[in-house]
Amino acid sequence: DVPLTTAGDALTCTTHPVNGGNGVAVAYTAATFDHSFDGGATETPIQTAGLLSCAHILAADPGATTGIYRLDPDGVGAAPAYDAYCDMDTAGGGWTLVHVKTTYTLEMTSTTVDLACASTLSGDCASAIDPRLPWNQALWRFAGLSSPLVTWQRAYHDGVGGLAAYLLGYNLYAAVPIGGWERFTAGAWSGLHTIDSLVYGYQGASPLREGLSENHGYSDQWIDLWSNPDPSNNYTFVEGGDPTLVGTKCLAGECRAGAVWMLVRDASVCGAACGQVTWPRSCAALLGASPGTASGTYTIDPDGPGGYPAYDAYCDMTTDGGGWTLVNTKVATSFVTWSASFSSACATSTAADCASTPDPSMAWTEVMWRPGTVTAEAENVIWSRDPASNLSAHLTGTQITAAVFSEPGFRKTVSGVTTSGYTIANLVYGWNTNISDSHSAGNDQWLDLWYQPDTSPSPGYLFTEGGDTSLQGTKCVAGYCRTAPVWTMVRDPQECGAACGLTPSAAPASCKAILAADPSATSGLYTIDPDGDGGVAPYSAYCDMTTDGGGWTLVETKVTPTLVTWSGTFSPACASSTAADCASAVDPHLDYDDVLWRFSDNADVTVRWAARTHAALREFLGGAALDYAGTPVAGFSKTVNGIYTGPYTIPRLHFRYQYGLSEDHADSDAWIDLWYNPDATDNYVLLEGGNTTLRGTKCLAGYCRAAPVWMLVR
Repeated sequence: DVPLTTAGDALTCTTHPVNGGNGVAVAYTAATFDHSFDGGATETPIQTAGLLSCAHILAADPGATTGIYRLDPDGVGAAPAYDAYCDMDTAGGGWTLVHVKTTYTLEMTSTTVDLACASTLSGDCASAIDPRLPWNQALWRFAGLSSPLVTWQRAYHDGVGGLAAYLLGYNLYAAVPIGGWERFTAGAWSGLHTIDSLVYGYQGASPLREGLSENHGYSDQWIDLWSNPDPSNNYTFVEGGDPTLVGTKCLAGECRAGAVWMLVRDASVCGAACGQVTWPRSCAALLGASPGTASGTYTIDPDGPGGYPAYDAYCDMTTDGGGWTLVNTKVATSFVTWSASFSSACATSTAADCASTPDPSMAWTEVMWRPGTVTAEAENVIWSRDPASNLSAHLTGTQITAAVFSEPGFRKTVSGVTTSGYTIANLVYGWNTNISDSHSAGNDQWLDLWYQPDTSPSPGYLFTEGGDTSLQGTKCVAGYCRTAPVWTMVRDPQECGAACGLTPSAAPASCKAILAADPSATSGLYTIDPDGDGGVAPYSAYCDMTTDGGGWTLVETKVTPTLVTWSGTFSPACASSTAADCASAVDPHLDYDDVLWRFSDNADVTVRWAARTHAALREFLGGAALDYAGTPVAGFSKTVNGIYTGPYTIPRLHFRYQYGLSEDHADSDAWIDLWYNPDATDNYVLLEGGNTTLRGTKCLAGYCRAAPVWMLVR
């Protein structure tokens, strides 16, 4: 007799009461079963509540196999439990079946939930997603095939009127751009994609409900599950040449006769057991991919898949165009929001004190301060970031003792009226005092978030809520002192573009953008404008359009062995300096995922680094004066005469602003060695011309050469 009378009691069974005795040890609690089990060791306990979803099953038992399981998404609620097919293998597993389409004219998504569809593996069964079922991803696949696959992240079009609402059964029709899509074909994932025109609608409504499909006048390479065939045909495969399949049963360009399944999962539940999941990098990226996304909490992953874990963040999608990611919050008047490090918990802390830097993996060029519970356009202050400034260093965690600085680049909006191009001549900030206009200067109409009240004789604040003088100087934005929390938020407008009000520039943002617009573009000089119409002039940059897929933008060049290529500032001239020494930081407005080093005269030898795997090295390349001696850095790969090696962790990488960038000279000498003086050891593959000054100073993948060394980003 094993009593289970409280939530803390538990029993571990080797016979799975749901899946018919698969021999896996699983723990159950009083919340899951009746209070006691009577009889022998082989007795099957009585289940009073199933598990919430297939992802929950996989989280509890990472060895769970694909099959039919008993689910009960509302736990002990009134709605019945039901059988559901769980795909525990595809794309990490944890997927719960929703509906199935075999007949080409079927519209899979119904306005009602049919629980029988969750265990229907063939034929036709239309259903909405069970609203009790937790999910943030959807998967479409053909029954019995592991490829192609198409997935979608719910965060990209959630809320009233969104695609998520349509899949949940709401009577909607739309033809809109929607981001968050990935496809798996030929053994590889595509990366996140925005479908420029996704159409979904209901039969019997006005307009007609006819299915879910990329607009038939577009690429035909993503998802095409319409209820009638596509008169155009850009599809890569049509099984049996059957014209009824074209546009009605197609995934990633393949149109097939077999059953199409839609499944969903909550990837946050099964975590690592679900495998790699791609989330938007920021609120701005989310807005750029899906214009019109509402403010709210979304999952983001600034360093991309495989690095630091994704986390939830509050996104302001309306203020000054939107795309803002929450960094920290000030509620108590004495609270100091400065921190030496990043805390992901602060990204959702909208109503409690929380100190943090911006995520070091997140691209951002603007920071905004605004009251947290007041109409978005009531008042806000925005600063356009100068990455070389003291204020940028303060906001990113440098411990600066309180001092007075002159900081240009501010603008503010009060009741819809914007004042821009302002320099706060007496801005005071420090690690233990916070940030404020100098109280003695008497301005008090920009930013006053000090750790103690302003006691100057004639403060110039425009509004003090409730006459509370403790708010004056401590919780004031644009001259308005309020009891509401004060939020600090960041964004890079390039990530959201026109969706957040950025006027498109005549020049493309990067070499990658040029190549995307014209896949036939050749290597050479192009005019680019990474900040769009943000105020920084366009400039000429060398674009490598062939190496490793192309789209690389030149940052700097090393010709002289003694040159230290680190620089604390970005120099546009270096982007076109292909044959002369030129040291530069990466353009702060240029978003990038990868860094490439190569010799100028050929690309037979290259070294790449995944630029979001180590925050400090990324900051170093962006101009931070860092001095790291012998730290492990992951994410490197190399290609030598067509042979790829990677990914690799350099065990002792030196990046020191006085000396350069190099693996330890006592180590392999087989990766990257761009130091300021020669290496006394010699494990190098090639020392061109026997020139010992090249050894350790101009070496990639073990090859030391006289040709210029380029650093490029993409």
